[in-house]
Amino acid sequence: MKEHAAFFREWRGVLRLIGSESVDFLQRLSTNDVDPLSDGAVVTSVLTTEKAKVVDVCTFIPDQGHILVVTSQSREKIVKSWLEKYIIMEDITVEDISSSLTTYCLINAEADSFLSSVLGGIPAIVPRKPLTFEFSGFSFIVIHDDAYARSVHHLVCSKEAFDALCAKGVHRETLQPVGSMAFESFRIEQGVPLADREINLQINPLEASLNRYVSFTKGCYIGQEVIARIDTYKKLQKELRGLIIESPQDRMLSPGSLWDASERIGVTTSHAWSFGLRRQIALGFVKTASEAGAIEYREESGTVSFPARISEFPLC
Repeated sequence: MKEHAAFFREWRGVLRLIGSESVDFLQRLSTNDVDPLSDGAVVTSVLTTEKAKVVDVCTFIPDQGHILVVTSQSREKIVKSWLEKYIIMEDITVEDISSSLTTYCLINAEADSFLSSVLGGIPAIVPRKPLTFEFSGFSFIVIHDDAYARSVHHLVCSKEAFDALCAKGVHRETLQPVGSMAFESFRIEQGVPLADREINLQINPLEASLNRYVSFTKGCYIGQEVIARIDTYKKLQKELRGLIIESPQDRMLSPGSLWDASERIGVTTSHAWSFGLRRQIALGFVKTASEAGAIEYREESGTVSFPARISEFPLC
């Protein structure tokens, strides 16, 4: 996956927000400053409850006078319902267009070269700016993702559009598909949280290391008081960390607990085998006071344990 451009179909949901008040509406509802949408910038933000728990992490893309809302996988109905709950007097419509648009993750810097070669040259992909182009009668949007230490872009298009793109002289040496297990390993190595694993209604954005999507200078939004209080008074009790576990490759690990001697200091949420590290890796929530070093991972049954250590991102 490191030597070639690679792609993974993410199955993320896509909504279309229609209405002149859409930017102001999203500004009141989410954690990040979304005013740059008015200038054509892409913004990723977090929808939170009144208690600052995460509903979803969404990417907002300005598109032909409307705003596309890219949700996590299978979260489009939840996000649509959440947005509509707060539409009162605004002239705003939320459409679910997930059946016609989907997302593909393009991995490695070679993805730029792949797109350029297929299209006969395209402008460079700029962070926070959507790149739109037409090919074989299909429309495409490319956005950069700064959540990853490696070069990662998301391609928003229909499945038919992506098939047409790949059909233009593409062979295995140019663009390689990535399986779900390999992508999961990559995601964990990069420390990127996933909905229903690290992102849910029990977790706040700061715990999930989503600080880059939280503005501490913008006006009020749902959950802002709680997030501001946690930040101001340093009340963060746990945080998302990367873990390397010394267990056999053929041992399938599942969410368990983390221990420092006799003290339970956290839990794991996602597990995978790292082909780069040749080790089992995991994401988990660990007490903020815990330092990187030797700890112990225990399976939920409590009968099996393995040595583990906290490691900085990216793990590999």
